[in-house]
Amino acid sequence: MSQEPRPAEAHELAPLATLFAVLGSGWTASDLAAAQRRCLVIHSGDGEPEAGLCLELLPDDAEIQLLVVRPGARRAGLGARLVTAAIELARGAGRSCLILELRADNGAALALYRRCGFEEEGRRPRYYPDGTDALLLRRDLGRGAT
Repeated sequence: MSQEPRPAEAHELAPLATLFAVLGSGWTASDLAAAQRRCLVIHSGDGEPEAGLCLELLPDDAEIQLLVVRPGARRAGLGARLVTAAIELARGAGRSCLILELRADNGAALALYRRCGFEEEGRRPRYYPDGTDALLLRRDLGRGAT
């Protein structure tokens, strides 16, 4: 399996949308191809996506909208590789920070983002239909930030 993230090509968006369905995202390949959206993918040896990340380039910031690692490929560092690639992509596009939102009860994702330098910036109480809070995280991309 190739462990390095790379930009997803047009023909890979449908399989990537299927992988994102693990999260219940409901996003289609055309949703992933939106104008300011960038998708990164890590493939297995058989060509199927093992992990993917979707990043939206906003006027000043960038936002991680989706990140998923196939259940059988978790805890192998793929998520961290994708986040690191997203940081570099956003920085290279001249964005000042990278933001995201996640469920407050998603301890594994929170630990990953904290290891990658994200800090909690806010909370949306009872944001999700089941009453779970959403955490708002931010990572500055200024000079010297890694």
